[in-house]
Amino acid sequence: MNFLSQNKKLEKEIGLIEEDIYRLSAADKEQLYYNLLFKRIDLIRAEVLSLHLSFDDLLDSEISEVVYKTGRKKVHGKAAKLFRTSKLFRKILNEVHLLKFEKKLSLAKYLKILTPKEVSRLKILNTVRNGCSHIWWADSYVWKRRPKEIRGRKRPLIEYKGKNLFHTNVFLNDFLPDYGPLYYNILRRVLNL
Repeated sequence: MNFLSQNKKLEKEIGLIEEDIYRLSAADKEQLYYNLLFKRIDLIRAEVLSLHLSFDDLLDSEISEVVYKTGRKKVHGKAAKLFRTSKLFRKILNEVHLLKFEKKLSLAKYLKILTPKEVSRLKILNTVRNGCSHIWWADSYVWKRRPKEIRGRKRPLIEYKGKNLFHTNVFLNDFLPDYGPLYYNILRRVLNL
């Protein structure tokens, strides 16, 4: 495969998609500003959703593997074969992906696939992911309900460590350094590296 020509083709396709969606060649400076703002929001949102999805898939694989191994260890001989071919066992293995993320985290903690600290961090990721999925203008603020003496402060709609996730420095310096290594640690365990 000629990667140089494939790379150029992909760059051209990505450029066409970007131009069609974001209109980065817009002459109007205000329109260009909002288009660039949306692009930044979309890039951060896409990474959060992709990271969450990858954790979700890793948990599916690891839970299925642990359930399968546990079933084999606890049941011996002909009963083991019957257990592995039973409807219940197939249902567990085939429908792990249907569980909500919170339920998968609880199951992973129970099966000792994840530590309590990892579960806690993934619950935070799930909250951030839900915000990214359900809030369109993610880089906005809302008024925080507080006592009268400190009213007037606004908080970001999607927070990470009390800061607006959609500020580039928060995303690059706080969010990614927290979840990148966690992803690789869990991936290494799943792949037995």
